[in-house]
Amino acid sequence: MRSEGVVALLLACAATPVSAGDTWLVAQGVNGMTVRSDASTLTCDHGECSIWEETRYSDVRPDGVQSLRDLAVYDCAGDRTRTQMEIKLGVDGRVLKTVKATGESWLAVQPDSVGATTRTFACNFQAASPDDLRSGAFDAEGQHFIRLATAASASAAASAVLDRGPEMAVQIAATQSENNARRAIAEFKRKHTRDLVAGLEMEVEPATLRGAPAFRVLIKGFATQHDARRFCAKLKANGDDCIVRSIAGRGADAR
Repeated sequence: MRSEGVVALLLACAATPVSAGDTWLVAQGVNGMTVRSDASTLTCDHGECSIWEETRYSDVRPDGVQSLRDLAVYDCAGDRTRTQMEIKLGVDGRVLKTVKATGESWLAVQPDSVGATTRTFACNFQAASPDDLRSGAFDAEGQHFIRLATAASASAAASAVLDRGPEMAVQIAATQSENNARRAIAEFKRKHTRDLVAGLEMEVEPATLRGAPAFRVLIKGFATQHDARRFCAKLKANGDDCIVRSIAGRGADAR
């Protein structure tokens, strides 16, 4: 949807994840380094996928860093990556430094590197079969990924993530005024039949974008993450803009 006053959709303005919602072991490097990705923060649009990742080192680095959290963006078709935000953490988990990207600088993903493995995960996770996700493991481009959970609880944890939460919403617009947001809802309803949103709720959510007030137009009430993603895919096929985002609810932290 493109209405007057509608600003760019918030594709990667997620806050720092407080706790992992669906954490996967994605890569292991030299000296015991591991990289974990939080699939619940994954968003993909127009061939680009963003996701929060955590790199853990077995030994503390000379600068006192024990682990890194970063919001990585991958150009899946172009094999490029960039970091939107990097958070450096010390031994006690205390934040030592936060660095936000100021431009759109891309770096090539090198073959057979940790970056290539994390790109494979981010760009292929949504295409994994539901059965594989419930089992807590899937393969893509010759790489094997596993959900981090104890052997006894892996199946239950996977079902909880897929079937109960976090609560998901589909964002169809973000505007600079509440009136424009209301008009966006009215335009959406004129364009689509009532059956499309049967059982769902449309609402305007106040937000802040780059320090200025903003208003998101959200469609809520999806039973699972996959339902929300399928709904957004249907809208895009019809020429609408949308993104899938997690929201406060079901015990999950809002992003």
